[in-house]
Amino acid sequence: AEFKGSLIEFADGHTVRLKDRRADFTKIAGTGTGNDANIIASTSVDQSITMADTATITGQSLGMLEGGIDNAVKLQLLDTFAWNEFVVDGDYSYNSSVTLALAGRTVKISGNGSLIGVGGSFKISGSLTELGAISVGTATEGDRTINVTGLTGVVSGDLIIIHNQVDFSFSPHRANYYDGEFTEVASVAGDVITLTKPLESTYTAVATNKVFKSNSVTATIEDVSFYGDGTYALQVAFARGGEIKPTRIEGGVTAAFRLDKSYGTELYNGEYYNSAPDTSLQYGISIVNCQNINGYGQIAHATRHGIATGGDSLDGAVPCRRIKFYNAVMTNDVPSTHTTDFHGNTTDSGYYNCDSFGDVSLSGVNVEYVGGTVTGGDRVAPFSGSEFNGGYLRYEGITLICTALSTGTSMFKFLNTAESIKISNNYDIILNDISIKNNTLIQYLMEVTVNAPTVESNWYLTNIRPENQLVSGQRVVKGTVIGVGVRPNSIVVRNIQL
Repeated sequence: AEFKGSLIEFADGHTVRLKDRRADFTKIAGTGTGNDANIIASTSVDQSITMADTATITGQSLGMLEGGIDNAVKLQLLDTFAWNEFVVDGDYSYNSSVTLALAGRTVKISGNGSLIGVGGSFKISGSLTELGAISVGTATEGDRTINVTGLTGVVSGDLIIIHNQVDFSFSPHRANYYDGEFTEVASVAGDVITLTKPLESTYTAVATNKVFKSNSVTATIEDVSFYGDGTYALQVAFARGGEIKPTRIEGGVTAAFRLDKSYGTELYNGEYYNSAPDTSLQYGISIVNCQNINGYGQIAHATRHGIATGGDSLDGAVPCRRIKFYNAVMTNDVPSTHTTDFHGNTTDSGYYNCDSFGDVSLSGVNVEYVGGTVTGGDRVAPFSGSEFNGGYLRYEGITLICTALSTGTSMFKFLNTAESIKISNNYDIILNDISIKNNTLIQYLMEVTVNAPTVESNWYLTNIRPENQLVSGQRVVKGTVIGVGVRPNSIVVRNIQL
């Protein structure tokens, strides 16, 4: 763009090279239009040539410098070049936040170096385009079509987000727990979008059921380390697919790493470390309004929650659906706060064969912690349900290690009656196949208070193996009915080693 409209004379037999673009041209005789290989040998021909961007850019080719030099301006150039891979070939600092707007792009950031934010965050982002709202009748759960009046700008293969922007539409626990979902477009005919899979919720024809197109970025992070003292050390937003495989992500006032309104992204290994002062918002990994996210082998530490899901109040703030972590390790700095967390806008999600060094709190609908270990902290219970709202709440196949801080707690408990009274869907609590070490510190194996009206429940406590025999004062189940709360349909206690 810097050469547009300029008169430049290229000498015969010489090559012109720019650091970020291929510019190898040959003079040819004749008339016509130049291109990215040939320049017409004429002063009278109006020529337009393209200097094609190189596929790979390095820190050195951008002119970046190590040693604490501010490279923010040079990093921001990645916003303008059509690159495929950026190789971080050194340890580069930047002194203000860098945001790369890469909607529609497929990119990779690799290398054994690091990006170090001093007073800033590093963000890779796609974008959203509002298409309209659900119109013409009701799009019912299980349907494969939606109507959006005046629909333009969407084609087969696009990723869209349906967002019910009515407060509490997904869960009664917080106003910004909105209903909605990511879904893919199979075809478009007029105002009708046919989807590749059935709808997961029902949407009436009202202006608050908005439809957005995700202009996604497909980003892969490989081996690079990110350090930053901004809001996040690394944030990836509006991604579709891609792989996050860093060496280490450290810092962030709120989180070391935030994945925001993304779909189908995979996380592999890496260390995620947050140690900011406790202001109730500190995470190693924060998964925000995402769907179909899998994580494998992370080591995640934070002042509060090593790994957590959650949401904000912006466009596209749909439930976290199918967020699953495997073989991860979670730790934190504040024993009185649970280490491993799902917030109440989460559904069909779980932790599998993970090790939580601190309590686990599962919220949402159909959530579970299966396999692995939990080392209890000093909260009210090593296993808990907080903003739970129905379906199943499952802890299964776990070795529970009670610490000295766990005196007088229950193995499982709803955290407080102010939250349990809001449960609006029937539910099952499942505690199965659990070995307990140092269980002398536990008062109840299961403690449940029911105070929500009309909601039915079933409680299962099966195959529990305490290391020490239960003694006077310890109980298997404690159930309390308050006010209009409904007694459980069944309490199943089976194969408890007393």
